[in-house]
Amino acid sequence: MTDLWPNDLGDSALLDVKSPLSILKEQASILGTKTRMIVKAEVARGNKEFYLRRDLISEEDFKKFVYEFYIFAPFLDYRYRLFSIIHDIDLYPVKFIPDVEIETEILGVEGVHVGLRADSESQFMEVLSRILNSSKAKKVIRSLLAQSTEIT
Repeated sequence: MTDLWPNDLGDSALLDVKSPLSILKEQASILGTKTRMIVKAEVARGNKEFYLRRDLISEEDFKKFVYEFYIFAPFLDYRYRLFSIIHDIDLYPVKFIPDVEIETEILGVEGVHVGLRADSESQFMEVLSRILNSSKAKKVIRSLLAQSTEIT
């Protein structure tokens, strides 16, 4: 049988690019470690129909990858969606759809819900850092920590 595939598919330079999903999973793992697994984060595939019905994505976006990032308190069985991301097969650019309060804090403008955009891995890390360090994210995590420790 003749192999017609390119020889450089597994080149290490190509594999050095981190996907948005792998970055999100790394950060989810770090949160659990920081809170002694009392509050965790998890990444799940997004429901495209939900976003389409609310005009948060277009028909064109429907073909893309959608992931949701949740803050999760296992002892409370409570999950809070902090943001979602959308990207094409090319990985970047990535569109973030954050919690409204987070978007307002980052953009400094109320009532404008356009999402946030990252055109590269470094921009993705920058936007993600701003979201994870936002007042709303800290408030949600601290609240879940306080409530969870009351139960345990």
